[in-house]
Amino acid sequence: MGNTIIKKLADAKSLATSFNSSVIPAGPFIGNIGINIETSGVTDNEGIFYVDHRIVSSQDSRIFSAWADIGISSNPTLSNKNLTTMISLSDIPVGELRIRFEAAGSSPDGTVTIWFSGRMF
Repeated sequence: MGNTIIKKLADAKSLATSFNSSVIPAGPFIGNIGINIETSGVTDNEGIFYVDHRIVSSQDSRIFSAWADIGISSNPTLSNKNLTTMISLSDIPVGELRIRFEAAGSSPDGTVTIWFSGRMF
């Protein structure tokens, strides 16, 4: 059955500027990944959330690729109101994940909390 991993990647993080969340390991022993993005206090803000991945060498954890957008079919987007959404991922290559927010609003407001969950096999 395995154990569940739950981690908060961002806690009431300001959406005033672009940012990257904390990093979490991905695959091969972590599956059934869920990422919950919940904003609060957004009235005048636009931007897009991306899921990024990088490959990390199993022999030397200091060797890794550049970050790349994993290309989910519909990236969560802020449109001047609060957003609550869940991203479900499977078949993620071994490496690390993070959430990247690219701010696009002219008078950004609000905060975001991002949760990660996954099952260890």
